[in-house]
Amino acid sequence: MHHNILVVEDDDRRIITFIEYLGGHNLKIVDSVDDAKYELSHTKYDYLFSTNAVGISKDSCMEIINFIYEE
Repeated sequence: MHHNILVVEDDDRRIITFIEYLGGHNLKIVDSVDDAKYELSHTKYDYLFSTNAVGISKDSCMEIINFIYEE
């Protein structure tokens, strides 16, 4: 069974690890909070993996959680 998985990550080493372990699924990797919000607004995901800090945002994970909660 393939799952839709969203990964919010900007570290190339961790991205490679996600691809190695989850590459058999429908994997979408984004590197910003805005891209994550866009994806969550337009696609249903079964799982979400997010780093705590993406780019300049120190609380990106909480921003994404709050966005999901408000939807």
